[in-house]
Amino acid sequence: MNHHDNHAPAPGLVAVRLAGRARDVAALVAALTAAGVEIVTIPSRPYANRHTPGVRVYLTARTPDQPTTPATARRDA
Repeated sequence: MNHHDNHAPAPGLVAVRLAGRARDVAALVAALTAAGVEIVTIPSRPYANRHTPGVRVYLTARTPDQPTTPATARRDA
């Protein structure tokens, strides 16, 4: 991810943490994608929540209609 000096995501990018049941998290990611939100990075697997049941996933998303630049177009899988 392309960070500025203050470690904030580049314009148009949003760092997100989703927590819940694995199938609900997957459904939300699918809904975001269907709504035009590009998922730029997502870890290969969900992490178990520490204090509650379910999983957590960290991802980076690009808001709809944001230009793609070489610095932000890289996909990490």
